[in-house]
Amino acid sequence: MMKKTSLKDIAQHLNCSLITVSRALNGREDDPHVSPELRKKIRSAAEELHYVRSRSARTLRLGKSKSIGLVSTCLCGHFHSCNIDAFFKESLNRGYQFKIVLTKYDKEQEENALKELLQEQPDAILYQPFLDCSSPVSQFLEKQNFPMLLLGGASENNHFNSIQFDQESFWDDIFQTFVERGHKEIAIQAELSDEMLHFYALKYDISPERMLQRGATRKMLDENHERMAQRKVKALVSMHSQDTQTYFNYLQQRRLPCPDAIGVYGIPGELVLHENYLGAVVSDLHEYVELCFDKLIAAINEPDTPPQNYILPRRFFPVDELKKLQKQQMEDPWYGLYTT
Repeated sequence: MMKKTSLKDIAQHLNCSLITVSRALNGREDDPHVSPELRKKIRSAAEELHYVRSRSARTLRLGKSKSIGLVSTCLCGHFHSCNIDAFFKESLNRGYQFKIVLTKYDKEQEENALKELLQEQPDAILYQPFLDCSSPVSQFLEKQNFPMLLLGGASENNHFNSIQFDQESFWDDIFQTFVERGHKEIAIQAELSDEMLHFYALKYDISPERMLQRGATRKMLDENHERMAQRKVKALVSMHSQDTQTYFNYLQQRRLPCPDAIGVYGIPGELVLHENYLGAVVSDLHEYVELCFDKLIAAINEPDTPPQNYILPRRFFPVDELKKLQKQQMEDPWYGLYTT
């Protein structure tokens, strides 16, 4: 096995002091004790000798590791992967390294993943699953006043900053669209409380029916497709556009008619061309990613600021408006990663 190159090896190779090598590789760029020419020479030697910089040493010296971690449920699906890619690129643009750990929707793995990430000494963490505020690792982070940003839906944990999407304002537009199409019975495969289901049923004189509970597995989704096909569902609100596309494919393979459908999350893509796709609920993902990093870096620089919850607007786009929006995004370089 090849011996790991140390700072001492580089110092001996260049015949200079150990402290000079350390300052050049782990210190500040404006350190007056190391000239730009010498710093360049030392870094070239480090590369030649395959030196791997110690992040912990740099963290101890500078107080920050210049890295951000992400705890995510999975990498599956276009929407998940594009969001993570956007976080990765934004992190690099802001001068931070990016580390990802996955939970696979498992509570025990979630806590282990967070512990693993903390060993990497990130300056802050973006957190996509729902952090259990009673867990030991959550309580530890709270006591340490660690910079965290909880992403996504509502959370009982109010000890950290969080960013949520508006979950309610678009439902009126969704049900109004179905009513205008003559639908009374509507299958709901998306997050909506029983209280809100009852409210909209009375308001629009409709019969919305919840088809799946939150956290449904792939097997449960497949079984639900068969159940909806047997019941000849005519109107569907789907949690993810990907689920809508999968259900449409299921029906088309069996030569069955597709229901009128609306998506709540995800990137519709070619679904906008389907005659039964009525539209989708959309948020500004560019604004979302930038706000996440603005708030996270603010928490790094000002850790004593009380945690805040931020709500991002979302609205329903009928399919014609959705086509125009997707065309605009395809012409925007930032959104290129979502359309390739």
